Amino acid sequence: MQDKFIYGQDIAAYEAAIIRLYGDIYLQAEACDKHAGQTHSLRRLLRTESISGEVICAEDGLAGFIIWSQIQDACADIIELCIAPSYRRQGLAASLLDNMKQQAISRNITQITLEVRQTNLAACALYEKAGFQVMHRRTGYYQTRDGAVDALLMACRLGC
Repeated sequence: MQDKFIYGQDIAAYEAAIIRLYGDIYLQAEACDKHAGQTHSLRRLLRTESISGEVICAEDGLAGFIIWSQIQDACADIIELCIAPSYRRQGLAASLLDNMKQQAISRNITQITLEVRQTNLAACALYEKAGFQVMHRRTGYYQTRDGAVDALLMACRLGC
């Protein structure tokens, strides 16, 4: 099913589409009232040379993206992994994650970290299946309209 998608690593060329998808997901999830500030931060990130990523495009536009950064010589951090709701459950997030891992290994990165909302059960399951383990919990880290939500800090060792 993934043969109908096109992958690309020029995330800067997709800035507007990335910002739009990111905004749609956050507004739909009612995740945060700070959406405008987060969008501005993401726009700045996309224009930073140290940021890497990949997009997946479908016939009707952007299906998803991953953005990550090498934060130390042997460590990378996933900043965002987003899949449009209409393209979920098709293996796209796992594919982006696998591609990112291969890029990280080629850069001699041995560990990938990320942060995920405890309530994002689909993402937690994806990351656990990909070999990530919870390393730390930030209690009440995210403030949502429905109350505080814990952040899970997860890590995955590569090539060890």
